[in-house]
Amino acid sequence: MRNYFEDLDAIHLTSEMDNQLRAQVDVAWPKEVLCLEEHGLKNARNILDIGTGNAYFLLRLAKRYPEKMFTGIEVSEPLIRVAEELIKENQLPNVRLVKDRCPTDRVNADFDLITARLSLYLMPNREDVISWSYGLLSKGSRMIITDLMDFGVHTFPERKGWYKLFRAYAKRCGEQGADRNIGRILPHILLKNGFKNIKLDIKQWYSSIEMESETFYSFFKSIAETNHKAMPEYFSKEDLAEFISVLDEIKRDPTLVAINPITVVSGMK
Repeated sequence: MRNYFEDLDAIHLTSEMDNQLRAQVDVAWPKEVLCLEEHGLKNARNILDIGTGNAYFLLRLAKRYPEKMFTGIEVSEPLIRVAEELIKENQLPNVRLVKDRCPTDRVNADFDLITARLSLYLMPNREDVISWSYGLLSKGSRMIITDLMDFGVHTFPERKGWYKLFRAYAKRCGEQGADRNIGRILPHILLKNGFKNIKLDIKQWYSSIEMESETFYSFFKSIAETNHKAMPEYFSKEDLAEFISVLDEIKRDPTLVAINPITVVSGMK
């Protein structure tokens, strides 16, 4: 089954999605990378990244840890093209890319860390991917999954227009076998597939504290506009206008807070 990101060329959104994925990484850094270090990144040397997208996250990791080797797997042809150019421009000898769908037999090394960042929710075969990942890890190594839990996205005080984007996401993704609330079941899936010593973190980003108002506004406005273009039948022009009106209010009034949670779960082989 094709996912949202495989159709970027057809809907003329490859460049916009590249920009959003970069912003997504920048917004979460460095809180995210420090969390990954606590889950095993710091001591790992040979790392596999599942669903590496445009490889911008891998780029930042490779620059931070030049002594580590990173392999990124991505199925989206548009994103692989962007990723290859990014790696070439930055001359990163410790990064290699594999264009394929997981599971794949094109990687077979004993990795001492596997990461899956905001990618498993798109995969209907996610349990097969986790089982395959378990087989690629050396004993005592970990898999770290960073993924979504949209039912935790909310505003205080509540603004109904804020939720329309995430409901639209959930409806479209659900029709494609994706799960934007996968964070709730990740510990169970890891345990079911043989992992032990499970570690769980819920990281939250607050609009009025951890992101400057202009950054928050432009980031979510871009996401909303892109998704209106990509799925107008789920997120209408009126929905977009209502969402942006909430952004305007948040920008004016820091006591109106939007909270975006991300689940980070890891397990040891």
